[in-house]
Amino acid sequence: MPSLRTETAGAVRDAVPFLAIMLVWLVVSLLLYGLFMLTKPGVEYPAWTYATPFVPGLIGFFGHALRQALAVVAE
Repeated sequence: MPSLRTETAGAVRDAVPFLAIMLVWLVVSLLLYGLFMLTKPGVEYPAWTYATPFVPGLIGFFGHALRQALAVVAE
């Protein structure tokens, strides 16, 4: 039976690449979002337009969380 330390190390090892990708995606999204906000014409956009840069990252986050939850349930 694996110890708590082994399980924790495995969870961290699985999470680090995901967190790195999320961090890169967040930085790129924020840069593009800032560029959009600085250069947008004098048009009012609906709220969903302002939220769209964050949707792919949230989908990835929830997908990873679901994957981890299913892995715990499957044990």
